[in-house]
Amino acid sequence: MLDINTVNHILLFIFISILSTTVMQLRTVRTKAPINNIMSSKFTSIIISLTQKLLRKIKHSNSELKKKRNVGEKMFGFLEA
Repeated sequence: MLDINTVNHILLFIFISILSTTVMQLRTVRTKAPINNIMSSKFTSIIISLTQKLLRKIKHSNSELKKKRNVGEKMFGFLEA
């Protein structure tokens, strides 16, 4: 069974690879047609905001896992040094 952190990192890697491919395609469109500058910059800003939300969600889930692990360790008497 995969750890939740591993799954998060795999999803983040896939999302960033799709993001980089999209940005590269937008750059080629931008150089060919200057009319699309406004739309491509809006699209890029939307993708960046979605990436930031995903990173915040991953950080939050990681902190929740740490809290649960710490509570479990305290319940069973295993304290980290």
